[in-house]
Amino acid sequence: MIKVPILIGSVITISFAVWHFIVPWRYRWFSYTPEISEDLKNTIKASNFFFALSLLLLGSLTLIVTSMLWTTVIVIQIVLIMMSILWTARVIFQIIYPQGKRIVHVSTIMLGMFIITDLLFIIPTFIVFLT
Repeated sequence: MIKVPILIGSVITISFAVWHFIVPWRYRWFSYTPEISEDLKNTIKASNFFFALSLLLLGSLTLIVTSMLWTTVIVIQIVLIMMSILWTARVIFQIIYPQGKRIVHVSTIMLGMFIITDLLFIIPTFIVFLT
């Protein structure tokens, strides 16, 4: 039963990764900043790519740990702590520096999704440590 929220959180994490691979081209990021240097554009592209890749790898690792290595408690604890820290940091960052303010309610929806994803890891983390 505890695996279900972790699996859902992992799928959401992987979905955010896929979204970040697509979003720069889908929304033509660089049409909003035509005067920035090519180096800065490449830096933004690299940061987004490696962020997306990190989400993809962490989400995949969490899926693997949840489905194959469930008996290795220390590995589960480490992965759950990492994912909880990641998503808690994302929630805090969204509160301090909200994204999505150009379209009504998008910022709030994003915060809600980040909180839900965070809870999908935080709650199992407490359960794993308390049992």
